Amino acid sequence: MTRIFEALENADLEHYNLREAKEENGQRDEPERRQSELALVPSAATTIMPYDRKGASLYQSIVTLLPDRKSRIVQFQGTQKGEGTSTMVRELATLAAMKLKKNVLLLDLNQKTPNQCSHFQVFSQLPPLDDPSAEMKLTRKDFARVDYSSLYVTQLPASGISANIICEMPQIGPLLEGLKEEFDLILIDSPAAITCSECLLLSPKVDGVILMVQAGKTRWQTVAKLKERITAQNGNILGVVLNKRSYPIPDFIYKRI
Repeated sequence: MTRIFEALENADLEHYNLREAKEENGQRDEPERRQSELALVPSAATTIMPYDRKGASLYQSIVTLLPDRKSRIVQFQGTQKGEGTSTMVRELATLAAMKLKKNVLLLDLNQKTPNQCSHFQVFSQLPPLDDPSAEMKLTRKDFARVDYSSLYVTQLPASGISANIICEMPQIGPLLEGLKEEFDLILIDSPAAITCSECLLLSPKVDGVILMVQAGKTRWQTVAKLKERITAQNGNILGVVLNKRSYPIPDFIYKRI
């Protein structure tokens, strides 16, 4: 069984690398989903597995919905606390860096309760954006590297200007675009909209936004309002992740129905 699992794992990895190589050479596969549709990627994972197929499916959806790009900036946005946004972003960043060998930057916008740097036991902060003397041309060396991997992590300064003001500052757009030269994938862990609605102002400055929805708890009316606010600012919603989904009926029974 172990050899079979490893063979499947290597086959999936080759598939993603082949897809990325085709895109870099100007070749495109037929899109699996229209841009106007919301990609639904359910996830019930609570721990980081060695190879998370749900995370791989999410990565594949991002690549499909944002083709012909060597670098992508994706913002993850939930409506309320406890929807698992930080965990999902962290798992995706880990998979993309550790398994798919991409240069990944994980940006934590949770200024009051940041947890990404502490999880990886590193420390890194963005430079003060209100300081005119600060260098806005950042490289990988300006961020904390996780072990010897291609995963880098940073967060907003705990003091100084707040996250809602930072998201409105004109410097943030060019800063993110400049980071594309350093990273293949930039994942932004945004605080819940109920606690920092101003972070939604960042949506038109990224390539796409993924909405986090907790199964059985998040109201669809709340998600609809969040979607309207993002689209009103010309934000590009890639899809929805249905997180913390429970399965009262075993999976093998679902397959027989």
